[in-house]
Amino acid sequence: MLDIMMPGMDGFQVLERLKDHPQWCRIPVIMVTALNEREHRLRGLELGADDYLTKPVDRHELYARLKTLLRSKKLFDSLEESFEKLNQLQKQKDALVHLIVHDLKNPISGILGHLQLMGMKIGKDGQEEKLRHYQEQAEKSANYLLQLVTDILDVAQLEEGKFPLHLEHFFMDQVLDELIESLEGIMNTMNKKILFQERIHHQVYLDRHAVKRVFQNLLSNALSFTPRGKEVFLTMQKVEDRLKIRIQDQGPGIPREYHEKIFNQFERAELKKKGIHTGHGLGLAFCKLAVEAMKGRIYVDPQTELKKGSIFVVELPLELEEVKDD
Repeated sequence: MLDIMMPGMDGFQVLERLKDHPQWCRIPVIMVTALNEREHRLRGLELGADDYLTKPVDRHELYARLKTLLRSKKLFDSLEESFEKLNQLQKQKDALVHLIVHDLKNPISGILGHLQLMGMKIGKDGQEEKLRHYQEQAEKSANYLLQLVTDILDVAQLEEGKFPLHLEHFFMDQVLDELIESLEGIMNTMNKKILFQERIHHQVYLDRHAVKRVFQNLLSNALSFTPRGKEVFLTMQKVEDRLKIRIQDQGPGIPREYHEKIFNQFERAELKKKGIHTGHGLGLAFCKLAVEAMKGRIYVDPQTELKKGSIFVVELPLELEEVKDD
């Protein structure tokens, strides 16, 4: 209980200090005063008072109000404690998932190593073609699984701001050419093409590996959603001190209300229920976090017309400044 009329510091000043202090701000406060003016009651409530009584105070009314406030405080404390426990459990769950994913990497790498050895040891006994096919398919599946695990780990690192960037000079169009060449087998099988319609030969200073993974995800998705016999269009422009790269597929497109949600890994399951496909694994989540780590921007062109494909736009700085540890 806090009387407004006090010598020296008045009740309003004491209340303000109480509510500004992190340790005391949750303590319930009833203002008590002989003043019956509306402006004083409003001021006390605005400063955080929980209730207001005027003198002379009725003891039964005071007792009832105190009981109500103490009950509310007990419920709030219980809720805060439950929230803290839930927060700790979530951290433990995240740590466990992180540990399991790390543990998955070693056996996957072992599978890949043995499959590669099998590919080198295949003999010429008439079964070579069949064995090689099995080996290639198994290796392809293991590589895909390894990529999923790597995406999970990298997304976690990016979210925590712990993803190391290894900056180097390289030409962006050369990286895109390398990716197109690496996808030729898939394009031939699916009867699809990537047309590099507009390009510039400009050097950048970024993380080459991260850039390559971003565009590998985007180009693979674009090919996946583009119908057989159709093309994916790629353009590259310099806009002031940034590169702007657009990848356009000829798939079903993405409704505008989902343009931002597709980059959020936690929305993936809900989007799938609604028939919105975002590619495999955490690819788009990784793309967004990696591009933003390099001070860039990735988005779906809002002018994209539904049922006429999607246009993904990546804007990256020409040079990223080195971040030095203190």
